[in-house]
Amino acid sequence: MKQFKSLTFITGGLFLILVVLFSAFSMWQDKQPDFNILHRSEKYPAIYPDYTEVTIPINMAPLNFRIDEPAERYYLKIEGGKAGEYVLSGSTLVQFNGGRWKELLQQNAGDSLRFNLYTCSGGQWTAWQSFAMHIKPDSIDSHLAYRLIEPGYEKWHIVGIYQRNLENFDERPIIRNDMTGYNCINCHTFNQGNPDQFLLHMRAENGGTYLVQDHVVQKLQTKTDQTMSHLTYPCWHPSGRYVAASVNDTKQFFHAVNAHKMEVFDHASDLVIYDVQQKRILSAASLLCPDSYETFPAFSPDGKRLFFCSAPALEMPAGYDQIRYHLCAVDFDAEAGSLSATVDTLVYAVNSSCSFPRISPDGRFLMY
Repeated sequence: MKQFKSLTFITGGLFLILVVLFSAFSMWQDKQPDFNILHRSEKYPAIYPDYTEVTIPINMAPLNFRIDEPAERYYLKIEGGKAGEYVLSGSTLVQFNGGRWKELLQQNAGDSLRFNLYTCSGGQWTAWQSFAMHIKPDSIDSHLAYRLIEPGYEKWHIVGIYQRNLENFDERPIIRNDMTGYNCINCHTFNQGNPDQFLLHMRAENGGTYLVQDHVVQKLQTKTDQTMSHLTYPCWHPSGRYVAASVNDTKQFFHAVNAHKMEVFDHASDLVIYDVQQKRILSAASLLCPDSYETFPAFSPDGKRLFFCSAPALEMPAGYDQIRYHLCAVDFDAEAGSLSATVDTLVYAVNSSCSFPRISPDGRFLMY
């Protein structure tokens, strides 16, 4: 998505200590390894996060990492396929200066950066298998939105929807629950990554589904006699007129002795389609079936198919560990605002469940 501008932010600071990449002949305290006494390892070095052989866009933020190979000394040489040779030493933390990193990516677009790590223990140097970061000349959208919540399953205090700039490390809240009575803020979705048209859902105080469109925030009346809840898991139609969403009767229970602390399950769930222009749920575009649980909708990029997950209804919570969700699809007529009566099962789940289908923008791939 692009940067969100529809609401006023409370700016939060994220300060990182950045270490400059030095050239091979710049200030550097350790001596270069004696390459005549090397032990060569055929393994990649252990690093966290594991960025070995990744492919990245040209506008990616610096991929800092930690070396998890114990040693007394470290020597890292980074070679650009098209330009430059750089070295770092003396620390297990590899942190790049933002401007220098940007230069590296731009200079080597369409090629790779190769990382050569040498570690020394007891006077013996080891050369690890080199690894590359492959740089695509293409850019990705600058911002990613997500929910941020304190870890835990029993209690939380602050929860919000945040955005992070993927070209650096800036993080800002879009909305936090200390603005809305410390309630639960959860499911949110942008129309094709457009920050000027999106939905979010809140529970408890101020509960309901909210539409942000053209810098205006409005609460939608999505709870009707035909729906068991407000809109829960939403997905925009590419036209921006419709929103497919699940309506869920969600419950949870806690295990007394099981290693798993808790279970979250649906007593019932269905799919509906909401018309943003007419501000109503379309009766001809609902999958209201008491014999199955439908959830996790996702429109195809052309808007002609609706993908979702469906499971045969079981008695809950008794059947929580037997329920299996299949991956399904149904045709959608945007002009008529209706769903086809024929549902296709694409993946029949046996030993595990399908969830959260997502289709690539070109329509060629589906991930679930």
